[in-house]
Amino acid sequence: MRELRNTKIIAVDHGYGNMKTANTVTPTGIKAYETEPIFTGNILEYNGIYYRIGEGHKEFMQWFLQHYGIVRPPSIHLIC
Repeated sequence: MRELRNTKIIAVDHGYGNMKTANTVTPTGIKAYETEPIFTGNILEYNGIYYRIGEGHKEFMQWFLQHYGIVRPPSIHLIC
């Protein structure tokens, strides 16, 4: 994160497999389950729904190709 004239700039690369910042790498994709999964790791339980983080991101590649013609659309996020 950088600050320029009282504006915080956070660089984020939200690529096909991971979302990356200057300090972290987080898998993309979230899959929701109504019952507790038998596997462990990267699980968040919220209001009785179980979310597995890092699962399901690869299935969206065809959607991006059809709608954007590229796998990863570019973006810039500015938080003031």
